[in-house]
Amino acid sequence: MRPIHLIALLGILAGALIIAGCLQSPLKGAPEVRLVYTDASRMQQLLMTNQIDGFIIWQPVVETVNSSGAGKIIAYSQYIPPDRIWADHTCCALEARQDIIQKNPGLANAISALTILSIQYINEHPDRAAEITADWLFGQKDIIAGTRVLRPVDIETKALSTVKFTTEPTDAWVRSNDRFVQTYIELDQLKGQLKYSTSEQAHTILFDFEPYRNARQMVDAKKIVPPPKESRTIGFGYLPSDHDAPLFVAAKDWQYFSSHYGIALRPKDATKIKPDMFDLIINNETVAEIRAVEGQGGAGLMKLMDQDEIQFAYAGTPPAIVAIDSGIPIKILHPINTEGSGLVVGVDAPCNDWQSFIQWAKDRAVAYRPLQIATVKGSIQEVIFRFAMKDAGIPVNVVSP
Repeated sequence: MRPIHLIALLGILAGALIIAGCLQSPLKGAPEVRLVYTDASRMQQLLMTNQIDGFIIWQPVVETVNSSGAGKIIAYSQYIPPDRIWADHTCCALEARQDIIQKNPGLANAISALTILSIQYINEHPDRAAEITADWLFGQKDIIAGTRVLRPVDIETKALSTVKFTTEPTDAWVRSNDRFVQTYIELDQLKGQLKYSTSEQAHTILFDFEPYRNARQMVDAKKIVPPPKESRTIGFGYLPSDHDAPLFVAAKDWQYFSSHYGIALRPKDATKIKPDMFDLIINNETVAEIRAVEGQGGAGLMKLMDQDEIQFAYAGTPPAIVAIDSGIPIKILHPINTEGSGLVVGVDAPCNDWQSFIQWAKDRAVAYRPLQIATVKGSIQEVIFRFAMKDAGIPVNVVSP
């Protein structure tokens, strides 16, 4: 099988993004780090062409750049200050529009059950999960990075080891979301119904755990109850990240799910590397047609949910928190993973850990060349980075690409 060069792969994934003539000189003597909003798939190319100094994003972008030798990992998200508050932090979750939950609660239960079983599959078959996820995200060709030949499955094996897959909405997970709500309030990012809510009120606004409880009962009883057949095609949003591996394994090993659990996401065209149309089948009967919609960030998926283009999604809880705060009729049903993100800088950067990164940021500010760090707007990673910079006493300003 022919290899594909890393630059070519990046072009396939994202195309070119040029940042030019957009940066203004900082105020003399003022410390500053500059945040560049872009898509996750563009960050590798921006770093390799010296248009940014680093990025903070989810896997497998973090491990891809690290394995290629083009960058190095400064810190995984759970280790970013202050005081390990982000340990086991919330990340992606199953989210749904309120009207679909109300109109067809059985469908929400079934999709939740499939998610529970998919995560059980990932945890029980990590090698197979890495193979499936690597094929979905990278294709089946090796990656050439200078003199290095990278096997996508090796990248995914390392990347997935930093992601914790779970569906249980534990008290600790709920508190993690409380922390994001509070952080958003401190950063003046919430202007709506959550800003002055108590924790109890916020939980009522944000969460609906009933589909999870029903799904868990079905999984434990080994009997998936089919919902009424859905008449319209159901949109399901996801991101090109291994955090969304539950979708990938359900789609690619659908026969395993059908024979072992009685529920499966059967591709209409199984020859596609990334199938986008499926039949949701329970006991060999189709109960819904599912259209998978790939997004580039959680905020974009929330917009699609607001427009009723998609009814379910795997996306970060912080984008959902902001969307719900603004009045978009969404509920967070349960987690699909925690952690799994990291801060990466260029391989020649004069830092190897968080403390030396902060010193580098200060030195660059003094030299009137503030660091430029890319992230996805409204993401978990942006919140973690902003909060850490605030803790370090370094202002963050957004620049336009």
